Amino acid sequence: MIKELSGARVMAMEQDVRVQAMKPGARRIDRPRTEDGIRSRWGGMTLTAHLTPGHTKGCTTWTFKVQETASRMTW
Repeated sequence: MIKELSGARVMAMEQDVRVQAMKPGARRIDRPRTEDGIRSRWGGMTLTAHLTPGHTKGCTTWTFKVQETASRMTW
């Protein structure tokens, strides 16, 4: 649904590609076999994929760098 509404690309770790393909009504995966440590640019940010098995064998955590500046904070 998110893919359809946003036009986002769907990426999946290799461990989840077969599971996704077997589900009834499964949506197409745009980038199957995403690798641990792969980087993807989104807007002005670079996201890094980390394989974090748990909920599924191919569960993925995405990280990105954040720069905090106290002078930009508003309360």
